[in-house]
Amino acid sequence: MVLKGKTVIVSPQAEEDLKDLYEYLFTEFGKETLEKFHQKWLDFLKVVSCHPRLFPLLHKRKNLRKHAIHERTMVVYKPTRTAIEIVTLFNTRQNPKSLKKVIRKY
Repeated sequence: MVLKGKTVIVSPQAEEDLKDLYEYLFTEFGKETLEKFHQKWLDFLKVVSCHPRLFPLLHKRKNLRKHAIHERTMVVYKPTRTAIEIVTLFNTRQNPKSLKKVIRKY
């Protein structure tokens, strides 16, 4: 997807995470909550495409950054010279070791 700034690429892992999160939000909280989250997601994509280094580093050596899109959802992404790769959407209530496994892949 191309927005105003750099191209944003959503990894297969992040696509799966997003799909699961959308299903959960719709099932548990309804359409209105899902739409609010979806708008936050779109707003994040616009900002990160234009300002990829705005959010704090999660892993310096691998150049992974993070952003709390919601109090329980953290987006992990990797800015490159030409694009932004969304690595995963991590539920902050999960065991942090789960996130470390994803980070190792990058």
